[in-house]
Amino acid sequence: MGLILGLGLLLAGSEALVRAGSRLALLLGLPPLLVGMVLIGCGTSLPELLVSVNAARTGSGALALGNVIGSNLFNILFILGLTASAIPLTGGSALLPDVLQMIGFTALLALFVITGMRLQRWEGTALLLLYFVIQYFRAP
Repeated sequence: MGLILGLGLLLAGSEALVRAGSRLALLLGLPPLLVGMVLIGCGTSLPELLVSVNAARTGSGALALGNVIGSNLFNILFILGLTASAIPLTGGSALLPDVLQMIGFTALLALFVITGMRLQRWEGTALLLLYFVIQYFRAP
């Protein structure tokens, strides 16, 4: 029963977030794609952030890393694939820089983890700074 209630609340919260993000995009004159990638992307990643921070704080760094990687793989491969198989997605060449950045950051994360089998503080700080730089230059 708790699982069904949790899924229902997750669905309702997700729907409210998407609707509010769409209204914000219209009010500010922002492209919906930008709002989807930044606002909605960040908002829907907050649960993973909380789980990963808590896991790292309690000494379960591998769980934190697995949570991030697994969540991203699921979002990219399953959600995007399922959506595109039902309805063709638009965005075309406008998405290419973002896709290349995503591939680049994934490769950088893999390099960080492979070289030391753990993510160091300076590596996490570098990834975080890169994120904020990208968001700054992406803003209209």
